[in-house]
Amino acid sequence: DTAMESASFLTNFTQSITIVHISDKLTASHAMQERVINNPHINIIYSSTVTAIEGDGKQVTQVTVTNQRTNERQTISV
Repeated sequence: DTAMESASFLTNFTQSITIVHISDKLTASHAMQERVINNPHINIIYSSTVTAIEGDGKQVTQVTVTNQRTNERQTISV
């Protein structure tokens, strides 16, 4: 539940949170899953891992996420 609680809490400070989850389903308690899934500020990318993090030397500018089933990659700008 800790990651879901943290994501929910962080929506107080930003417009968008993306959770990259290696599994195809969440393992948090049902109540916490519902809270996160129904929050319009939280996006969940399932069956994936972060495979690259890029930045400008001061901050992260984008991450590459790879789907573990299809090997499809997507780049997310921050």
